[in-house]
Amino acid sequence: MIAAAIAMSSMPVAAQEVTEEKKFSVGLASFATVVSYDTYNGSDDEDFSGFGIFGTAAVNDNVGFRLT
Repeated sequence: MIAAAIAMSSMPVAAQEVTEEKKFSVGLASFATVVSYDTYNGSDDEDFSGFGIFGTAAVNDNVGFRLT
């Protein structure tokens, strides 16, 4: 009896939900990198940092575009 109740409660239920696909996205990014190195004259650091914006759009399942 308990086994039957467990089996019945774990059966998948099919539900029809209509979900709209997202066709585009926009994002922001930031980055920072420090490269340290030693030379004959001592050590030095190079700093690389900045911000970025990117966007992605899909025309259909086979064609999409990305801007960075």
